[in-house]
Amino acid sequence: MANSYASGYAACQLNSTFRFHMRHTYSKKLSNATFQT
Repeated sequence: MANSYASGYAACQLNSTFRFHMRHTYSKKLSNATFQT
């Protein structure tokens, strides 16, 4: 039970970190495209 809880928590943390990283990369690409035009 504790093991599944820990793995679920780790997966949630990884998912939120991945989302934040993707949003940061996307915003950076967007700003770069804005500067290029």
